[in-house]
Amino acid sequence: MQFSLEVYVDDFIGLVAASSQQELTHVARAVMHGMHDVFPATQNEEDDPNSVKKLKKGDGAFALEKDALGFDFDGGKRTLILGEAKRDALLATLREWKRLARRRDKKRKPAGRRRNRGGKQGGKARIEFLVFRKVVYQLRHAAICVPAGRGLLSESSRLANHECRYIYLKVGTPLFQELDGWLTLLREATVAPTKCSELVTVHPDLIGIVD
Repeated sequence: MQFSLEVYVDDFIGLVAASSQQELTHVARAVMHGMHDVFPATQNEEDDPNSVKKLKKGDGAFALEKDALGFDFDGGKRTLILGEAKRDALLATLREWKRLARRRDKKRKPAGRRRNRGGKQGGKARIEFLVFRKVVYQLRHAAICVPAGRGLLSESSRLANHECRYIYLKVGTPLFQELDGWLTLLREATVAPTKCSELVTVHPDLIGIVD
């Protein structure tokens, strides 16, 4: 039997390659007892270090398909993808920003008139900075399961680090191209979830031509 236990803040995530139900039960019980060795059990069930409420919901049970830390894992296919709700929300936001930028581009003012009476820059969609920064943070999180997206955050991260009132999005700019690229990557990930083997970045043991 092979197993691994990872801890992220207060989430314990176990992975097991077991040959029987008994082995799964053994690992599950060992994890529970291990937690109580560090954080002693209490008489009040609600104060137990192990979330009894989540355990009763089945969150502590082993399964081939699992939701953890905002990602959906498929142990059978060995893939992972950003959770559906998070993914759909990001897609909707990026589509809306892209639509607004294109609409503003079509309605831009003649040259020489950079601003209109509303204070909006001609040809640019205006996005509240706090909303923009939140989406950038969400994209950084999504990049864990979309490795190709890590190189599409340079301009977004630069702007997110300089607090201001608004971020202006214009068609054809580096920012627009980044967000448009992320829109494509998220759509592709929906159809073809990322293989876990693609996330391994360690140096290969053998380099050469192989069959």
